[in-house]
Amino acid sequence: PNHATVLPETIFARTNLIRSVLRSYQVPDKPMWDTEIGWEMLNDDANTSRVASYLGDPLTPALAAGFVARTYLLSWAAGWQRIYWYSWNAGGTTLTEENGGYKICEGAYNAVHDWTVGRRLVAIDRHKDGTWIASLRSTADKPYWIIWNESVRGHASIPGAWHATTSTDLAGVQTPVNG
Repeated sequence: PNHATVLPETIFARTNLIRSVLRSYQVPDKPMWDTEIGWEMLNDDANTSRVASYLGDPLTPALAAGFVARTYLLSWAAGWQRIYWYSWNAGGTTLTEENGGYKICEGAYNAVHDWTVGRRLVAIDRHKDGTWIASLRSTADKPYWIIWNESVRGHASIPGAWHATTSTDLAGVQTPVNG
C-alpha cells in the first residue's frame, strides 16, 4: 500500500522505473501486475486509529473514492495488465466496510469498471492546471471521456466541443450537461 501523500498520478514515474529494470534484465515485454495497491482509508466500522503509521493519515471517503478511480484508470493508461486492490474488506485499505457494508470506494470501483469494460483507451492527457482527460471509444466507436483534476475537489469543467448530454460521477449520479 501507498502513503497518503503519494498521488495515483505518480504511477507513470514508477512504471518507467520498473520498465527500465525489465529492460536491464532483457525481459521488456514481461506483463506488469500490482497485487497489493491501496491507501489507508477511513472506515465506519474499523481503523479508528491508524493501522500502520507509515501509511500516513487515512484518506477521507470522498478522497479515497477519487484515489481508487484514478489508480485504476492511470494504471491502465500506464500499461499495467493487472491491478489488485488490497483489500476488499479486511483492514484499513478496504473498498468496503470491514463488515461488507457499502462504502463510496466500492462505488468508485464499480463506476470505473462500468466506464472502461468494453472500451479502449485512446489517449490520456494532463493539462497544466492538473486536469486529466482520458479519451475512450466503445466497440461501436462512440467517444467517451473521463475527466478529473488531481488537486481540485468537486466537478471538472466539461468542454462544449464534446457535445456531452450527461455526466456521471463516481457515485453513479447522472447530471444533465448544460451547453
